[in-house]
Amino acid sequence: MGTAGSYAIELLSKIGISNFVIIDYDIVEKKNLISQNYVTNDIGQYKVNCLLQKYPSLKITPIIHKVKNYNDLKQILDEHPTNYLLTNADDSSLIIEIIGKIFTDFPHIKIIESGYNISEVQADLITKENAHYFKNQFENLKKFFTNNGDFKGLADNSGTIFHSVLNAFFSAEFIFDDITHISSPEFAQFNLLENKYYLDNLFYRHEFTQYIQRYRKDSQIIRQDDLINDGDEEDTSDSDPIEQMFYSEEDNWEALTYFSHIKNQYCTSEPYDSISIDELHKLLFEYSQHTFSSKQFNISKIDERLSIYTTPSVYNKHRTYTEHLKNSYNRIYIGDLSIQKEITFIQEYFHSLCSEISENEHDHLYFSIKNTNRFTLELLMKKNKIGRHIGESLLRTYIEVYINLFIQTHFHKAKYLNTISDFISQASDKLNMNRDELLNRISSFENLNTNPYDITKLRTIENQLSYISQIDKALKELR
Repeated sequence: MGTAGSYAIELLSKIGISNFVIIDYDIVEKKNLISQNYVTNDIGQYKVNCLLQKYPSLKITPIIHKVKNYNDLKQILDEHPTNYLLTNADDSSLIIEIIGKIFTDFPHIKIIESGYNISEVQADLITKENAHYFKNQFENLKKFFTNNGDFKGLADNSGTIFHSVLNAFFSAEFIFDDITHISSPEFAQFNLLENKYYLDNLFYRHEFTQYIQRYRKDSQIIRQDDLINDGDEEDTSDSDPIEQMFYSEEDNWEALTYFSHIKNQYCTSEPYDSISIDELHKLLFEYSQHTFSSKQFNISKIDERLSIYTTPSVYNKHRTYTEHLKNSYNRIYIGDLSIQKEITFIQEYFHSLCSEISENEHDHLYFSIKNTNRFTLELLMKKNKIGRHIGESLLRTYIEVYINLFIQTHFHKAKYLNTISDFISQASDKLNMNRDELLNRISSFENLNTNPYDITKLRTIENQLSYISQIDKALKELR
């Protein structure tokens, strides 16, 4: 009941848990006060007794004991049955032994193992189903420390109040989600240096790790002098074939020139009143019915099983995406309240259709952009306010997205080819920007790298330029 466990009762009691068995042999010391759930008057007393006195309304069974091995713990669990076991132990060998044996005797039990070092707090929800994975992780970790010095069991004792409260939070969140079935997290991590937080299942952990790596790389302070120095050639030997092709192709300036030319015509115009998502949904349904073959899509069935969430909250603000569930159910989350929310909904609607026939994100992108353009052009042919609003919103979106994407991807390409100075000169001319304006724009980007998806989006918009110009022409005729 130290840094990793002393605050757990506080949070767990707030979500309605009232029955605890707490095991610890340690007494409160002055050094514990900075990070643990104790006060000055507790110094010299057993930690379990202090917590018993602190929470008189709860049913707490204190056990002053040091658990030496699994059999030792089993005796306690036999006498005090439990659903959740928060280990928080300093002894890695003990943790490995517990995970390896406990599910034979208590298959229903769920273990929450948490710990920390100076910069990170981590917690795991270990069950019978994933025990093998976590046991291997702990064994590898122990092997690492054993091979790198005299490992005593406690890897780090630099805990602060942040470590303590975060450990308690993760434990409470694991149990809350498990009881309510809101989600099924198995792994939690908080990076205290970078303020990066993860709480989800192991399936998405790899994506989070990649995100952290990108963040570290992209968070370097960029100076203009650094931007224009060609420097050493980047190693792209492990690049995706799409990226490799992009690096080898001649730059296509046609679309950039076009969007730069029409920019002032659309980005400064006043938008119409927004269109309701329900109204737009009806129009998309009608378009899909007469556009797609019934052999490709059962539009009525797909649409019937489509859920649309349009109420934003602080949790999904500015995030719009499609979630494809089992049995062809789709959910579209509209978290964007900007004037382009109609465009994002249109694109996500076509993403949901494409998910019926392909899981390839590049296919989705092409299908969505192509049909967004066709749908918009069809609306414009009706010569009404809805068509004009959607058309102008779409062109504003393309102008903003394409210009930023072009600069980002082609700057990265120029950096690889050692042609940054040439790129800055040509791009400035095409965009009617001076050199400093362009450099400021580049330095403002959160990400200066490129990836296959961005390249596909860039190329798809370029290949759809004839459709986009038709939309532009139709809009001019309505004015």
